[in-house]
Amino acid sequence: MGRYIILSMFQKSNGYWYVRERVPVDVQKIIGKKYFERSLKTKNKAEAAARAAVVRVELDKLVTEARLKLAPKRNDSLKLKPVDLFTLAEMCIRYQVELMEEADSIVDYINYLHRLTPNMTPTKKAADGLLLDFFHARNIAISPRSKAFEGVSKALLDKWDMLTDALVFRGGDKWGHELGTTLTEANLSEAGRALVDNSITITALYEEYRATELVQATPSQKPALLKRFRDIDQVVRWFVGHVGGDIPVQQVTKQHASTFVNRLILRPVTKRRDIKALSLEDQIAWAEKGDEQRVASNTVKKDVRLFQSLFSVAVDHHYIEENPFTGSLKRVARKAAKSSPKKTGYSDADLQKVFGSDLFRHKFEPVRRVDTDYGLSLFWVPLICHYTGARLNEVAQLHLSDVKQEEGVWCIDINPNADDKRTKNGEPRLVPIHEHLLDLGFLEYVEQGRLQHRKHKTATSHRVFSMLKPNTDGTLSAGLSRMLGTQFKALGIAEGLQPVHAFRHTFKTACRRLNVAEDVHDAITGHQGSSVGRGYGGIGIDTANKVIQQLERVQLPVKHYTELK
Repeated sequence: MGRYIILSMFQKSNGYWYVRERVPVDVQKIIGKKYFERSLKTKNKAEAAARAAVVRVELDKLVTEARLKLAPKRNDSLKLKPVDLFTLAEMCIRYQVELMEEADSIVDYINYLHRLTPNMTPTKKAADGLLLDFFHARNIAISPRSKAFEGVSKALLDKWDMLTDALVFRGGDKWGHELGTTLTEANLSEAGRALVDNSITITALYEEYRATELVQATPSQKPALLKRFRDIDQVVRWFVGHVGGDIPVQQVTKQHASTFVNRLILRPVTKRRDIKALSLEDQIAWAEKGDEQRVASNTVKKDVRLFQSLFSVAVDHHYIEENPFTGSLKRVARKAAKSSPKKTGYSDADLQKVFGSDLFRHKFEPVRRVDTDYGLSLFWVPLICHYTGARLNEVAQLHLSDVKQEEGVWCIDINPNADDKRTKNGEPRLVPIHEHLLDLGFLEYVEQGRLQHRKHKTATSHRVFSMLKPNTDGTLSAGLSRMLGTQFKALGIAEGLQPVHAFRHTFKTACRRLNVAEDVHDAITGHQGSSVGRGYGGIGIDTANKVIQQLERVQLPVKHYTELK
């Protein structure tokens, strides 16, 4: 959960501690107040601080729920006619009367209405509250910020007397009094029927899913989420073309899903942007014409999982009863089983080529003024990835404060505890540093960075590799990955591999050779959300350190980083 609220504690004259904080402006209208204030019911400051943490979680949840209500919905762009606005207003009134009649007593309903309008006066806040309850009950997705919602709210205010009359007569035990409402769903225009109909197109479902996920994401999660949505964008475009248009999700069948997976398997491997921009069928035709290589089964699985997650949302929101993509991965798995095993990590000979190359003999010098100066990141990052099994971006994003001693062991603290850092599973972990890295002067390099940061602070000087620049996703490792990939492929060793990610596979292979238990090396590499030490139920610093130090040292042309020419 993102920390939207930082609570201020204060003590009143009665000795009790309270918390008070301003409600974020964007949700004040939904929550109905400008400030949170709550008694912590204690005069003890330490106990109050502990209770404030619980209150903060509750209030964060309240803000998140309010923002979800404000998130764009699929029906926001509908252009309702006046007859739609008044029909929906009358439908809302009839729903409110149903609530009156279902209540144990009319007093219960009056208490409910007082929550929205204490004096029973027709206010916009009251109308909005009644509409939100009505739309939620009917499972109608619409944002209170939309023009459609505003129009219905205004129409409800115009018909407010109908509601108060119903309340007066039922309060006087005259339950048979006619409401006087005359408009029904039959009066709705096509746009109005689309609003109350629970069907939703593939693209509209995706837009709703995207908006909801982004509203709930913390700042550090958003870059990865945006990248994920760019991948889904592409698959949605292909699928809409495959089924012949942006059809309602209720019309998508298992046959659609099965034939789509069959076509995904035939997609070509290419980096050409003009080919990637083509429809799926045109890409397949281009591949068949030139006898091009087809994508790996893991790539197809990724595409299918992305789309499977989208249709899982449709199930969760009760648009459909069953996910048509359930079981589709089995077809991809059968294809993978028939194909020959692929190389995923580096052999010992490959490692000799990598670590014996010029990257580990000379300092990097950019050729042109516009080129990124990767500096010593080209030296240190591959070594750290090799000796820790960490992901490239986990290393690239390290802060100077993330290099620390725990229980007498030097470690890197891989964590998502800042806006410019993230981990794949959202969990932190401590990974011991191999003695070879210490001998090469890694701690001295970090200390130099700390001195520079104290002397001249910049927007990036707090990072171990301050020279790295984020791409549009906020990913610090993108440019570094391309540079290292180019260098490794020039050595003839990275064909068919993710050049830097291959160190992660190599680390896992080395652990298996050493008969390290799978749960132990999973904890070190963060494969299952396990954490090393810190009370997260992990394996402990000492155990992890013993594993790391068993890894065989790679042969380098230098004994210390200062020897780089």
